[in-house]
Formats: sequence, C-alpha cells, structure tokens
Amino acid sequence: MTITDERIVMLSDQPGLGGFHSRITFFDIKAGSFEWKLERSKDQKQWLEVYRIHGVRKGG
Repeated sequence: MTITDERIVMLSDQPGLGGFHSRITFFDIKAGSFEWKLERSKDQKQWLEVYRIHGVRKGG
C-alpha cells in the first residue's frame, strides 16, 4: 500500500481470478467525499480501469 497526501494506492501481490493483478486507488479525498477506482493488469505495466466510484459522507 502506498499513501501520499493526495492518494492511497493498494496493489495486489499475487494475480487473482483470470490471472489479473488489481490496483485500487482512493484519490481526490476531501472531508465529505472521495473518488475510488479499481484497475486490473496482466503485466502491471498497462492498467485497465474497471470500476470508478464517487463516495459521499452521509449523516453525521
């Protein structure tokens, strides 16, 4: 896992189903929201974005 002031990146050590590595990135992190994306790769050089989510804090 890599954490900076701007993003959190989680990278799989081992390939999962179908032989793909996965990378999850949280970015544009604010007090009330964040962006999240899941990417996958066979070679860990070229990544394909599979999902993107916009999260919003509720309640409080």
